[in-house]
Amino acid sequence: MMLEPKSILRNFWLKLFAVAMAAVIWMGIHYSIQNQKELSISHVNFNSIPVPVAVVTAEGDKRVFKVTPSQVMAFAIANQADLRQGIRVYVDLTEFQGRRSAAEDVHIEAPPEWNAFTTPQTVAIEQVSP
Repeated sequence: MMLEPKSILRNFWLKLFAVAMAAVIWMGIHYSIQNQKELSISHVNFNSIPVPVAVVTAEGDKRVFKVTPSQVMAFAIANQADLRQGIRVYVDLTEFQGRRSAAEDVHIEAPPEWNAFTTPQTVAIEQVSP
């Protein structure tokens, strides 16, 4: 079944107006959600501390790795004393294969209510010795 060109052009301005209104409504909802997220984050006080990046390897793995940068900034909703005691940052290399430099994700262990994150979120890993 083919559409006739006349049926496409019939009420063309009405169809164009409906598409334009749908786009305006979608953009309004999209940007209001974005602004809401930004507002909720902007009123929260995050504390930060530099934390050394630990390397987790498989049991018995004797390889030595160089991590660049060797420490990352950890941010969390917690006071400084608790932050120093209750946060751990590591790179999981239990399944790392190869000797070349690679980017690996930084993992963070902290209580969930802290909403903790690190910057940078990846570090460069280089195997130094076999």
